[in-house]
Amino acid sequence: MKKTQVGLLALAITVGLFSCIKKETVTFQDSLVEFDAAVLNTNNAYTPGKDATLGRLANPLDSIAFPILTRQPAIGRAVTGSDANITRTSGSVRLRVNLVGATRKSPTEVTYTTMSKSDYTLIGVPSNTNGQATAGTHYGTLNGKFTIPADSSWGYLDVPITDPGVSSTTAQEVVFRLTGGTDVRPNRNYSIVGIRIAQN
Repeated sequence: MKKTQVGLLALAITVGLFSCIKKETVTFQDSLVEFDAAVLNTNNAYTPGKDATLGRLANPLDSIAFPILTRQPAIGRAVTGSDANITRTSGSVRLRVNLVGATRKSPTEVTYTTMSKSDYTLIGVPSNTNGQATAGTHYGTLNGKFTIPADSSWGYLDVPITDPGVSSTTAQEVVFRLTGGTDVRPNRNYSIVGIRIAQN
C-alpha cells in the first residue's frame, strides 16, 4: 500500500510540474526581402567590408558574398548550363525578390541601388577585367524601386538589357543591392546579386 501511495505521489508531482510549463510558439516577426538568385546560386564575388569614412577595410565580418550571374536566373532553383546566357541581345533579366515574413494586405514597395565595381571583388580573380555596365547603354534606365503585390510572397526586379550595337569581348557587370523599403529591410546575406552581360 505504501509503495502505491509513493508511486501516486511521484506521478502527481510529475504531472503537476510539467502541466504548468507554457508552450511557447516561436514565430518569425520580422519582414525581410532577399534575392531568390542570391539564396540559390554559388557566390563568386564579395564586398570587402570597407569603411566609407576611413577608406579602408573595417570588420571582415561586414563582408557579404554574392553571385554574379552569367545565365538567365531560374525561379526557385539554381541556374544550370542549360539556362540561356545573359547577352546584349537577351532583352531582359528578371530577378525575383522574396518577402520573408507574413504577406501583406497592401502592396510593398522595395528599394535598391546599383553598386560600383570598386565596391566588390571577384572571388579567386586577381583583377576584374569586366566592364562596369552603364544605365542607358548596357541596360535600361531603372528607378530604384519595385513593388511586391498585396498577398504575395515575392516581386520582381525586371532589368531591361540594351544592345549598344557594338560587339566586344569585354562583358559588362551590374550589381544590385536591396536597401529595404518603408516597413521591410534587406536580408543582409542575400541582399546583393549581379548580372554579367556578354557583349559578343
